[in-house]
Amino acid sequence: MSNPSIDESSVDRLITFTTKHDTDTTIWRGVVSGIVSRRLAAREWDIQSYNEGVRRTDPTVSTNLDTLDYFILTLDNGTSGSQTRSFAYQWIADNSLVFLDAASRVTIEILEPSTNDHDQILTVLRAAGYTKSRIVSVS
Repeated sequence: MSNPSIDESSVDRLITFTTKHDTDTTIWRGVVSGIVSRRLAAREWDIQSYNEGVRRTDPTVSTNLDTLDYFILTLDNGTSGSQTRSFAYQWIADNSLVFLDAASRVTIEILEPSTNDHDQILTVLRAAGYTKSRIVSVS
């Protein structure tokens, strides 16, 4: 595929894309809310039927829904209400995925053995203007 990837670093990013579905002409636009399992994706809508429509255009997309990579999109529909929809990365039409925000991701590794106060790290970053800082993992 010739699209950028959608992974944990894509969460909170604004994207737009079209899909390979044979009758869906929507230009989807919204914020990636999370990377999810098939089970969670299926709560949003009928992923089985949607996958079948995608496969009519691209038969290389797997029929095994467990092998697809799902994400939740909070739709940017210009209204005050928000709707969510789940998609599989494999459903996105080639060359259609665009990240619309100019945000950059910086990974910081803190090697201090006594740094157990993770809230203090966030407080310092946010005080310096990095208001969207968050801790992704602790090991």
